[in-house]
Amino acid sequence: MELSIRTPALQLLVDNTNNDSKNLIHIKQLRNYLTVLLLLVVAEAHAQSGQWVWLKGDSTANSEGNLDLMNFGVFDSTYEPRAVDHPCNWTDKHGHFWMFGGYSYIPYNYFQVNCLWQFNPNTLEWALMKSSNQGNSLGNFGTQGVSSPDNIPPSRSGAMSWTDTAGNLWMFGGGWHDISEWHDFNDLWKYDIQSNEWTWVKGSNQFDQLGTYGTKGVEDINNTPGARNFAVTWTDNINNLWLFGGEAHQGNGYFNDLWKYNISSNEWTWVNGYNGFVYGFDFFQNYSYGTLGIPDSSNMPTARSAAVGWQADNGDFYLFGGHFDYVFFGHDFLFNDLWQYSRISNQWTWINGDSIPDKLGESGSYCEFSELFDPEARMECTPWIDNHGKFWLMGGSVIRDEQNFIYSTSTSDVWNHDPLSKNWMKAYKDSLPTDGYYGQKGIYSSYNGPKSRRGAIAWVDSINNFWLFGGNNSYDQMLNDLWKFTLDTSCSSNIYTFIKSIDDPILSIYPNPATDLLTIRTTDENILPASFSIFDELGRNVSNGNIDGRQHLVPITQLPYGIYVIRIVIEQKILVRKFIKA
Repeated sequence: MELSIRTPALQLLVDNTNNDSKNLIHIKQLRNYLTVLLLLVVAEAHAQSGQWVWLKGDSTANSEGNLDLMNFGVFDSTYEPRAVDHPCNWTDKHGHFWMFGGYSYIPYNYFQVNCLWQFNPNTLEWALMKSSNQGNSLGNFGTQGVSSPDNIPPSRSGAMSWTDTAGNLWMFGGGWHDISEWHDFNDLWKYDIQSNEWTWVKGSNQFDQLGTYGTKGVEDINNTPGARNFAVTWTDNINNLWLFGGEAHQGNGYFNDLWKYNISSNEWTWVNGYNGFVYGFDFFQNYSYGTLGIPDSSNMPTARSAAVGWQADNGDFYLFGGHFDYVFFGHDFLFNDLWQYSRISNQWTWINGDSIPDKLGESGSYCEFSELFDPEARMECTPWIDNHGKFWLMGGSVIRDEQNFIYSTSTSDVWNHDPLSKNWMKAYKDSLPTDGYYGQKGIYSSYNGPKSRRGAIAWVDSINNFWLFGGNNSYDQMLNDLWKFTLDTSCSSNIYTFIKSIDDPILSIYPNPATDLLTIRTTDENILPASFSIFDELGRNVSNGNIDGRQHLVPITQLPYGIYVIRIVIEQKILVRKFIKA
């Protein structure tokens, strides 16, 4: 930005450059003036370069949106989805955002929808692709395995979704509510973007079906997960679809089973976990945390729903948070534990957070990683994976206890997890009021911020911005607002190009930058043996080794130029350093 400033103080200096006796006074006047001016410029710049911008939708709750139910597949700047919570979502190969279903509201009545929407983030336009044009629709299953333009899934919320390598959109299960009670599906659907057609692929077209587990680890045509909602999903690097946990409304049952679906064979495999419900009064059964940081075949996360998950670059799955309704305690148990699952060893590892529910968590300085930080226990938060493979979460339901009056509310904080140090960082403070601040639509401001919410969905665009839609606010009202979150540069540099070092006087790494060899040197042999791993900027593991002597040389000639992180494990301590390959 270029500033052109012509002020009385500047003019005084110009007019008196040849008058040495007065010049010092004028310089002092100029210094004082520019100090005030600089403060004003900085304040104004901060106010206009904020992290959140409200782009679409309404600032009021329970909006009916704006949609033309007779004009499918047409993008229009005036179209808006109605307010919903817990829809499912995808991103296609062209970077367009998709969502299906959700729980909505009209005066004196809540209902599910089966609208399929597509959003173009470049033009900021929505298009309604398919819908039954009525709430709580039972859809049209058609013939199993046969695609048809008439097929459409029933209305639902809390369904699970995947995108396969061909760009098809997949969906499983979810909840459906009639006048008096909830039911769940276990149907599996595929949507082909090119043909704009749904296919009912597998599962039942009836409510509340029990699962068929078969033999653990053995794929079978008859296997299928039971009906559920709010499970966690992953897609592995060979195009299998994975499913963990969830909740079945009928019987108040929760799951901690892990399933894999093979698209090619059209068969499910029960891979891990308990083969059935864990009921609301059986919380303390069928799980094992084991030892923090130690993988074991007997480890098993507690049954839960409304957790979130993501996949690491090495193919491992991560699982965070969620809830279990323990009937004897009087409210939901919320979790802030973090788990890692290895597909290679078929083992879970508890790696962070607490094994006891309803923990408040810890956070320190804004935009700083630490082994001491943990998000507050929560469910129904909004997860996303950025273009660098980093995991983020926003908001969700948390527990508050004010003089033993226990209640659930929503939050709007944003957290980032670093897979190298396995530490958390708070990237956006929850300092705004529950109702947030919308500002002016389309205008950035540091004062902007979305309402606290749960059950929202998120996408990431091609330049790493985070997009947030809908959800349920702290007053149990539905939202249809669309926001974009851009991380400030100081925080993004901390996340993507710098990991805070742990100072240790007995260990040094040099030179930095390095060309051919990186030296790891210690003055204390008692800390040996140790091990090291080197990661590139995308988090990919590019080198490993053991440190057996006081001085260890690491060849790095083969590494491309760039910024790297070396992670050294000494007994139970982890040291992280950044270096440059020149």
